[in-house]
Amino acid sequence: MSATFNFTVDTHPMANEIKGVSRHVAGTTAAVVAMQTAVVAAEQQAAKKICQNVNSGFYTLMHSQISQKIAKGQSDVDSYLMLMTTQQKQLRAIKTKMEHDYRMIAARYTKLFNSLNQNLKQRIFEIDKAVVDFAIRDIGKISNRPLNLVAIAPFMQLESLTASQKILGSYIKERSARMLSFIHRFLMDSKRQKEISESVLSKQKIELESSQIKVAAVICENVMDAAENKNVSVSISQECLSNVPKSEIKNTVFSQISNVEWRDESVKEEVKSEFFKLNSESSSSERVKKLALELFNKNNFQIASGVVQ
Repeated sequence: MSATFNFTVDTHPMANEIKGVSRHVAGTTAAVVAMQTAVVAAEQQAAKKICQNVNSGFYTLMHSQISQKIAKGQSDVDSYLMLMTTQQKQLRAIKTKMEHDYRMIAARYTKLFNSLNQNLKQRIFEIDKAVVDFAIRDIGKISNRPLNLVAIAPFMQLESLTASQKILGSYIKERSARMLSFIHRFLMDSKRQKEISESVLSKQKIELESSQIKVAAVICENVMDAAENKNVSVSISQECLSNVPKSEIKNTVFSQISNVEWRDESVKEEVKSEFFKLNSESSSSERVKKLALELFNKNNFQIASGVVQ
């Protein structure tokens, strides 16, 4: 015999509890949505602020770098400007000194040659004074007489005016004919001289042999003032060379001195011995000799690695 049990379970409390949980879940969902919206807004605001900070930092960095380059460029320009100003003053001083020397030498030699010319002229005139007076004074008067007797058109009657104009026209024609004769004679003499020159000159070309020699040049660079402005001088051997090739060699060295590469090298024994000999034979004081020897020992010598051609 089976037993049957019937139970009645009240689900209202459970339903009420689940309903309360559902309300809490809905509130939590609303809170999560609000929090997510706030988080998104905060992230957007943070991203915008970060972008603004990055842009501001990049702008500040670029502005700083450009300002540094501008300051460096301005410093270089100012240094070059000071160097050019100093060189300009030096060149102007040299130009002024050269102009003064030229004017002084020119005035001295002009006075000297004028005095010599006057003395020579006086001596030559004194050799035969009568002939000189005749040639200069009397012949001059005779030569200028036709010029002084040229007919001049005066204010007079028509008949006299016509005659004077004919005389003046004939004189002008005579002078023109004489001038044309002089020009013809000059052209003929020039032609004859050209023919004589062409007859004596050889038209055969002469091939000249050319050769090259190496010339040693001493380049000395020294600091002129506190701004470390440098002056470069070139010394050429005085043997077997005239002034023209010396000037050409110096100009070539000055034009290519910036392309010369230098390397350190010890002083040769021959140079040392020659310097010691010159220093010992010098008439300077012992203090100057000692200082020169000290500077020679402390100096760093350089020689050119290439040859200037």
